[in-house]
Amino acid sequence: MVPETSWDSLLAVNHVDTIVLRLVLCIAQAQFSRQYGPPPLVHLLNATIYLLRLSLDLVSEGRGRPQRWSVVCAFLWTSWQRILMLHLRSAVGPQLHGFNYNIRGLNSIRAQDLVPETFEYRSKMQQADLKATPYLCAWAYRNLIEDRACISSDVRHIAQHLHACFGDRKAVCNAGHVQCNGLSSVSCGRFENTTVVNQSMHSQRCSGKCTRLFWSRESFVAVSGPKAIDIAATSTSSLRYCQVTTKSLAISHIWSHGQGGRPDKEGLEGTGFNMCLHQRYSGVAVSLGCSSYWMDTPCIPSEKGLRRECIANIHEIFTTSKITLVCDRDLMSIDITGSSVDACEKLLATLLVCDWNMRAWTLLESMRGRSSLYLLCADDRTIKLYDVLQTVYQKGSVDILVPYLTRSYLLPPDDITDMELFEGGGSVATEEDRQLAEGFISVGEAAVLLSHRHATRDEDDVLIWDLLIGDTPSQDAAEMWRRQIGKKISTGALVSSAPRLQDVAGFHWAPSRPTLPRRSITNTATATAHEKTFLAYDGGDAKDGEITADGLRAKWLTCRFTTADVPDGLPLEKNTSTDEKLAALAKRYTSGFAHGILLQVCPVRGPGNVPLPYQGSNNHVLVVCGSHDGFAWEWRGVYEWERTCPLPPFVIEEILLV
Repeated sequence: MVPETSWDSLLAVNHVDTIVLRLVLCIAQAQFSRQYGPPPLVHLLNATIYLLRLSLDLVSEGRGRPQRWSVVCAFLWTSWQRILMLHLRSAVGPQLHGFNYNIRGLNSIRAQDLVPETFEYRSKMQQADLKATPYLCAWAYRNLIEDRACISSDVRHIAQHLHACFGDRKAVCNAGHVQCNGLSSVSCGRFENTTVVNQSMHSQRCSGKCTRLFWSRESFVAVSGPKAIDIAATSTSSLRYCQVTTKSLAISHIWSHGQGGRPDKEGLEGTGFNMCLHQRYSGVAVSLGCSSYWMDTPCIPSEKGLRRECIANIHEIFTTSKITLVCDRDLMSIDITGSSVDACEKLLATLLVCDWNMRAWTLLESMRGRSSLYLLCADDRTIKLYDVLQTVYQKGSVDILVPYLTRSYLLPPDDITDMELFEGGGSVATEEDRQLAEGFISVGEAAVLLSHRHATRDEDDVLIWDLLIGDTPSQDAAEMWRRQIGKKISTGALVSSAPRLQDVAGFHWAPSRPTLPRRSITNTATATAHEKTFLAYDGGDAKDGEITADGLRAKWLTCRFTTADVPDGLPLEKNTSTDEKLAALAKRYTSGFAHGILLQVCPVRGPGNVPLPYQGSNNHVLVVCGSHDGFAWEWRGVYEWERTCPLPPFVIEEILLV
């Protein structure tokens, strides 16, 4: 590798090569003449990365002078990054106008599996980014850099913006200003161990001693359906309510920032609502053309029956409201006066890693209200997220936008429900299109999004999972999965450390929750605080499996192995030969089974014998299953196989997971 101090002085890095220049001219001409631009750039990207792989191999073999090959590698890597940005920019534009779940090609970009050396070096740079900005949560940063859209791209510009905003702040992940290690959500105490005083937040102009407003229960129960704060009717004595309408402002926030509580006095969480906060949101609502606002603190009381009713109305609240306002203390520290490109880039960088983006309830709220998302910034100024994205797309750096390619909950839906092939012919939209337009997603997509986020209460994770997919709200994962019989799920979305259902015939492969429990009093949480967890990823371009009453039928790349007796004292991590590792795997995972099998995700297109790589590791992440009869396979866990140890041969095979 070229030393960091020398990299910027290389002409091959500072100058733009002719291939990139021709691509830029071709794209510009196509936009000017409204004609088709260059063909898809994936083949060019992969050809360039293959050349880089070959060059690195020649360096290691001692062919020629190392300095010359270093320049060649620097040139190829720089060219590849620039072509990648051009390729991704062509995908960003359409996504900003309407999120398309069928975006293809991201998993067809070969990089991580061909040049793991560069990604190992990049991981060191990312550790340096975290060290430079202690306030940055390592768990949130991992969520960013391992995203499907970011795994091959350069996030240094985002890190620079985050350092500019928060470089002088201390870490807040854990006690003693200690930054978390990012291995799992358990390692970060931002949402669990941090002492939170409800209604401790006040507006900037408030002395912190304002009075609190409590609900009028009579007004609350008199309103049917979703309830919002009636701005005109609310007085200094009590909160008054009205129905949520298209003139309502829905506010999405997290309790750990001090705005939580309940509007009543009697309940365990009853706190009332700070007068200054009511005045803030009333003023913001009116400025945005709204006559009422909804926020969980003043609108969800402690009474269990009323609380259940309010939660059941979440979908209607956020889809009916005119605007959804994102409220996070980090976003609220950014001055958007003049809406400069730099301010917009800082907003987008902060939004990707802020606490609001890492919570499950706010994910649900954003998914429902994504047609009109606004951000609350410094001095109670607001700005529409779509306008921020467009400003950066037209005038800023495309690398800031790349992470938004796969963030469906932050972009408006691709709504084709009113599209007709001919007048009077009816909508061309399918039932799936209608569900997506309303903010409902598949069970696999929801599992992926929630594996990176969590709720304050562990038991709420499955409830939010149900709400995201439009299922019956409950906390019973087994019943949720049974209702999925006859549907499909991406096999790639299943590869994770999430616990699986137990004693549920045909569903031992199905996650019992989207992520690991986080309560520190549980053995699971304690064990995983210092262990790397494998998060679920979107599984784009992965083969789907069919959910049946008997189990999950799907094609995988498989490697069967026997479960012969293994002598004690053969540690799995120390084995360097393939046969020894398979024997140790049998000892750890498939003891008690007659057969074992390793699974890799099979691609839906391209060479079927080339697995889709797991995004969160430079090593191979494999599913391990056991079987008594060699036909029905039971999920036993996931294992990270070191890349330095050769894999055994794999073949494409349809199997049944039970």
